[in-house]
Amino acid sequence: MPKFKDYSGLRYGRLVAIELSDPPRLDGETFWILKCDCGKIVSKPIRHCVDGSIKSCGCLLEEHYLINNARMGKAHKSLNRTSIAQIRKLLEKGESKKEICDWFSISRNTLNKYLRNEAEPRLRKGVLPQEVFRAIERLAPKYQTYKELADRIGVSIYPVYIYCKSKGLKLKEKK
Repeated sequence: MPKFKDYSGLRYGRLVAIELSDPPRLDGETFWILKCDCGKIVSKPIRHCVDGSIKSCGCLLEEHYLINNARMGKAHKSLNRTSIAQIRKLLEKGESKKEICDWFSISRNTLNKYLRNEAEPRLRKGVLPQEVFRAIERLAPKYQTYKELADRIGVSIYPVYIYCKSKGLKLKEKK
């Protein structure tokens, strides 16, 4: 029988071994209770921590995904509630707003609007007309011109103009 090795206090990436899990073995693996730098406590097979295949509770993967998508220019186009939640997590961890704005290629003003829930994510390409019409009805009172409303929804001015006229919504044609 192999000797017991005490991993208490040893660091593996963002994880620090605290104590042996209860039960300590499951399917031939020795599990340890680990504390991540983000504060989450998890139980993982110690063998995978030692060989480097597990480095965090999962937060590291989320951050890499968020940062890589932002650098490739994908994140801003698909900035949604999940992305906003991830941005909030990054802010809680101490990332600066300037760094986050650089990653997402957005202005600080836009970031603040998203964080205050004032802005909704843009509609995707190929959305159903009903979704566009619902967005026009919901957002029309907030905008003064057809162009502002069309830009906000992400469609051309013409469908916005036609739909507003048919529903009797009054907006200015030019500022």
